Amino acid sequence: MKYHEMNQLCGQAMGYTVYVNEHNLCYLSKVDVLMFSDHSKTQSKYSISYDPQSDDQQAMDLIKTMKLRIDISKDGRWLVSNGSPSSLSVFTESKVLNIAIVECVAKIQLEKMLNE
Repeated sequence: MKYHEMNQLCGQAMGYTVYVNEHNLCYLSKVDVLMFSDHSKTQSKYSISYDPQSDDQQAMDLIKTMKLRIDISKDGRWLVSNGSPSSLSVFTESKVLNIAIVECVAKIQLEKMLNE
């Protein structure tokens, strides 16, 4: 799976609409509605980069939302799964924690999409 495809699957798992631009970078489109004391409203549109492979906060959001289990092996590799050791259905490992997280969530989301 390509880098941007895994990021896109992770965004979908979080319930986001993820866009991919011509450079294969993922981003989220956001709209903030601001209310003023005179009851007038204004909207502000902007986009933010979505790259949990390099953004620690986005990767930690995946852990919390997806309730991932994280362990470390004796040789220092990160082990990420979606359940207790007795009921593992998705398991990934990497020397880089964020990559192991993203690979695991992407696999979970892909499996979910195939079973729908």
